[in-house]
Amino acid sequence: MANLKQELPEWCQKDFVHFQDTFTYSPEDKVLEWNDHLFIPQFHPDTVSFAFDHHEPRENEVMVASCAKTGTTWTREIIRQILYGRDEKHDKLTKDITLPHLYLETCTHRLHIAESKGQADPLPLGIRKGESYLDHILSWLPHIKNNKNAILIVYEEMIKNPFEKTKELSEFLEVKLSDDEIYEIVKKCSIDNMRKSDMVSKSEDGMSRHAIKQCLTGTIGKWKIYFSAEQSAEINRQVEEKLKGTGIEFIYE
Repeated sequence: MANLKQELPEWCQKDFVHFQDTFTYSPEDKVLEWNDHLFIPQFHPDTVSFAFDHHEPRENEVMVASCAKTGTTWTREIIRQILYGRDEKHDKLTKDITLPHLYLETCTHRLHIAESKGQADPLPLGIRKGESYLDHILSWLPHIKNNKNAILIVYEEMIKNPFEKTKELSEFLEVKLSDDEIYEIVKKCSIDNMRKSDMVSKSEDGMSRHAIKQCLTGTIGKWKIYFSAEQSAEINRQVEEKLKGTGIEFIYE
């Protein structure tokens, strides 16, 4: 990230804060609210409000809109590789902005870096009170349907068919890649390789990603470890109730 800071205009370098400094908080810090949404302490309500009211997407801007723990880091790295992986300078530079300090809601008001393009926790951060991951999906469906500028990425489909889905994503982004280049991206972006890369990384960001275990298992069906039969039945009921008629079907294993 030090290299990235040097690339920024002088006027905004002072607003550039390292990830670990931004996301360090104590148990005494309170979860914050904005418009009934819940956020960890570093998502300041005023900043969220500013981003919501004033952000205007730029031409060719890519936004990843997702819930926590739904494959965000993995998706962003695949997109980064598609856009910049064959350019040595941009590849090196963008490696330093892969941590979640560039979420739209946490950016400084003047820097305007937007990289934010899509589980029922006891405290579903970023979602309105009483809502869940299913409501997040429903909120985006109207914006995805018949919209050539939006694409729905399914984590489990990416796991099962990484080449086909990476190719589909590159075509959506209008980046022409050979089959060999797509295979190389799939290889670089495997969960194992991403995790190994962070384990040996000497950069601040790589070590931070490793420390907070951003790259997890990359598997399907891990819910079976945590859900009881009753909880599974309740989730199935909610899925049937809320997603009926949408055509969305989850891949559970």
